[in-house]
This record gives sequence, structure tokens and C-alpha cells, in this order.
Amino acid sequence: MLGAVVRAEPDWTDAPRIGAITRLFAFERRPANINDYPYAATPDGQRFVVNVRSDDPPTISIVVNWQAALREAQKEGAAQ
Repeated sequence: MLGAVVRAEPDWTDAPRIGAITRLFAFERRPANINDYPYAATPDGQRFVVNVRSDDPPTISIVVNWQAALREAQKEGAAQ
């Protein structure tokens, strides 16, 4: 992922100035549609979420009777 600082006057009287391009971080891109972006920036632009490959096998947790467990947890919380 590459990035550059872009500076512009608030009134746009001058053309924006673009700084040197630098590498932000590296990641192995997953094969995807050419129009697909494997990342998203947080609203404040301070972090990225990146879809990358993992060597760990996928896991799934199935919770049964979760409504009863929730009611029990709510009772225990109210008793404290």
C-alpha cells in the first residue's frame, strides 16, 4: 500500500502539491476481481482493515440455546 501527503490551499487558489510516494505497509493481495479493493480505511483515516490470507484453518463457533444463556447472564448481572 502506497501513500503520499497531498497539500492544498483551503480556497484552492493553487494546484494541490503532492509529496513523495512512500510505502505505508506491505501485504499479500488475495486474488480478486480487478475492481475489488481488499482493504478499507477507518473514517478517521488512521487505520486500515485488510483482507489477507491466513495459514490458520477457518473456524466457526456454534452457540445453541443462547437465549437461555443470555437470560441467565442478565439475572446474574441484576443480582450483583
